[in-house]
Amino acid sequence: MRDLVLRWGYRKVCMQDVADAAHVGKGTLYLHWSSKDELLDAVLVREAGRIDAELGAALLRRPELVAFGLTAAMLFHGTMAVPLLRAYNRGDAAVLGSRGARPGSSDRLGLSLVSRLSDPHYLGALSRHHLVLGDARSESGRLAVGAVVGGFVLRPEGAADADRPGDSDRSRDAERAGDCARLLGTVLQRSFGQPPHDRHAEYAAAVAETVSPAGRWIVPPPPPTAEGSRPD
Repeated sequence: MRDLVLRWGYRKVCMQDVADAAHVGKGTLYLHWSSKDELLDAVLVREAGRIDAELGAALLRRPELVAFGLTAAMLFHGTMAVPLLRAYNRGDAAVLGSRGARPGSSDRLGLSLVSRLSDPHYLGALSRHHLVLGDARSESGRLAVGAVVGGFVLRPEGAADADRPGDSDRSRDAERAGDCARLLGTVLQRSFGQPPHDRHAEYAAAVAETVSPAGRWIVPPPPPTAEGSRPD
């Protein structure tokens, strides 16, 4: 479905088109998804899950990357490099119709960069381990984080538009997207981040709260169980 949506736009894609592309009967699709909307949501969740797995693996290798600005930069770059997730974050009606989550609008799946980076549970976890200022988790703090992230999402140069026909210099687009991600990380870190008291211990503890046992970045983090472990 992903390729069809990017090629034609979601409004023009029907379940029969998806079935034909997958070489299965339309009834087979309906055994798993009750509607085209449900199928699209599943595709978006799968695409975001890949980013989460990559980010989780990076944090386990290098716990210092859990610093707010560094995680934000990696999540932004990974997300905006995926055409379908970029369209979702920007509320691109030409690609997704009304199924996107433009900054300032509702985010039914909780997958937008604004929702994830301003999530109160996530910022609370960072605050507990002295990685962000205490007021970052307040309502006004979260609104400020969301406003910064939303502004970067909507910047035309914020995406690596390598999927657009006619682009003659894709490497320059990718480099520009990387620069934008790093700038976002710098702004968030300088505005809301802070160095922890005990870097090694606090980094490790924050990773334990934001990476699942299966190695995926999870926002919002699930609550601790009675034994102190977290379900995947």
